[in-house]
Amino acid sequence: MDIKWMFLFLADNEKAKLIEKEKHIRGRVTWDVYWIYFKHFGSSILVSIFICLVCVIIFNALFNFWLSVWTSSSDGGGGVSILQYVTEAFLTYGCCHSACKLHDKMIYNLIRAPLRYETFPKASKYESKQFQPAAYYVVRKCDAHNLCSLKSGVYFRVVVFLCVVFLTNVVISPPLILFFIVYIIIYCGVYVYFIDASRIRACLLFYPWLLKLYTVFPVPGRTAETKPRFFIILFRQEEKDAYFKFLDKVDNYLLVTKFTIVTIQWVVLNLLLLSCASFLVIAFLAVLGSYRFQLSPSLVGLAIASALEMSSIISSSVISFAHLESSMTSVERVKTYIDVKTENQNGCKPPKDWPSKGNVLVENVTIKYAEHLDPVLKDVSFEILGGQKIGVCGRTGSGKSTLTMSLLRLLIQTKGRITIDGIDIETVPLQTLRSRISVVPQEPILFNGTIRENIDFDGRLADADIWDILEKVQLKDKIARLHTGLDSFISAGGSNFSLGEKQLLCLARTIVRGSTIIVLDEPTAFIDTNTSYQLQRFMKDVFHDKTVITVAHRVTTILNSDMIMVLQDGHIVEYDSPTNLLLKEGSIFASFVRESSETSTTDGV
Repeated sequence: MDIKWMFLFLADNEKAKLIEKEKHIRGRVTWDVYWIYFKHFGSSILVSIFICLVCVIIFNALFNFWLSVWTSSSDGGGGVSILQYVTEAFLTYGCCHSACKLHDKMIYNLIRAPLRYETFPKASKYESKQFQPAAYYVVRKCDAHNLCSLKSGVYFRVVVFLCVVFLTNVVISPPLILFFIVYIIIYCGVYVYFIDASRIRACLLFYPWLLKLYTVFPVPGRTAETKPRFFIILFRQEEKDAYFKFLDKVDNYLLVTKFTIVTIQWVVLNLLLLSCASFLVIAFLAVLGSYRFQLSPSLVGLAIASALEMSSIISSSVISFAHLESSMTSVERVKTYIDVKTENQNGCKPPKDWPSKGNVLVENVTIKYAEHLDPVLKDVSFEILGGQKIGVCGRTGSGKSTLTMSLLRLLIQTKGRITIDGIDIETVPLQTLRSRISVVPQEPILFNGTIRENIDFDGRLADADIWDILEKVQLKDKIARLHTGLDSFISAGGSNFSLGEKQLLCLARTIVRGSTIIVLDEPTAFIDTNTSYQLQRFMKDVFHDKTVITVAHRVTTILNSDMIMVLQDGHIVEYDSPTNLLLKEGSIFASFVRESSETSTTDGV
């Protein structure tokens, strides 16, 4: 299998048509990538760098000639050193400035990218662990101060030195012009050979840590997978198997490391041999020119010394240039994120109390996850009156979650219209729309911070009010047993709470927000039956004047709803009160209830 610098996320067509392949860019880094990187330096910094480089070239050449005349003099290098320092300072500042600008643009666009774009790396990350090195590659290489600044610095220094050596040797021996032309052509050929069209060889030879990423990440990845299964492994007596699998990952990484070192040394050896051959030619022509043009021995010595130094520097220049281009692939990668089409954030500001009633009207709406995919919801129409409790059910893939996501404009609406309290949601700014609707997802999300911060973002409630809410969601006793109570810290992702407890905390957060429209995606999926019934009664009291849309995987949680909506293949096949649907002959909802009852009976037995 070919090793590609930018890896393709592969997914089964039947399983995840939503996950698109990441762009596989072939060929050299284009000039527009260099332009977008150096453009963010700022015009003043670029002009300053150019002026400093020109001055360094001139002063270096004059200084070399001055040394050839006054060989005993050791003064005069201070000015050149200061200019080089100033050039490096401007270059480093420009790289850091460009990195910050590109990073800010990338984050700005990613945060405002459509959900289908956010789903792509998320699904790849969890369904294919290979996204982790790719993600690390993007983030790590955005640090231009550690990478592009260094490589750009080497690039400019090599260019300056070659200009000085070229001027020095051509003045001493004019025939060297022809040799330099041939010499540059040979080195360009070597450079182009090793930076081939697919850049695979470039990654292996000149930017080896990119290949290491795909071997080093399985090492901590294997550790992360084994750690939560430690006791299971011990119970099954699979210690040796886990140990040898870990060693396989380490061996792969060490093998790549060895290959990288050997390959780099092979490249350096060949370049040094070519440099030595060029040094012999330059030295021969310089000595020949001294006899023909009666040059002083000091000038001839200067030419030979410059050629010797050039042989060592130019041999590394090919690798440096390759490093620069490989580093610029990070900018190329970031540019793809910058070019992501963002969601429309604009709109007319609705009234402060919008939505006050919670009326939802959906008219002939068709929803897609992406333009090239088939519709998930097809010509759907329904109306929800303010304060109604709506239960949504259906088989897996029927469009239940898609329906709720469409209220937040998370997907592509190709047809129809959705209004809340008479205002089309397409005309409402996204931030406003999503801040006025509360959602309790099936996979609850908790943030790093204290329990108080997770429940009351704005710090508006007193401790007594928070404790009251926690008591209503059956969490007061759990939190009270913690050493610091409401100030107890929630670890990353809420790993110190069970799924059911995290759902209850999200429910408490929803109560604090006090939104008029609330979307519940099976809020009691990971809670025992008794607690679930208590919470349902509690939510009915607390949300009595709210519009509540509950996506149900257990139909028993929506039996007390005002209306039941049954989805099938993206269409609404039933929409009526639970009583009417249960009495209706051939009702799909009634069949769901019977299946749920049979399952409960079997579980009880």
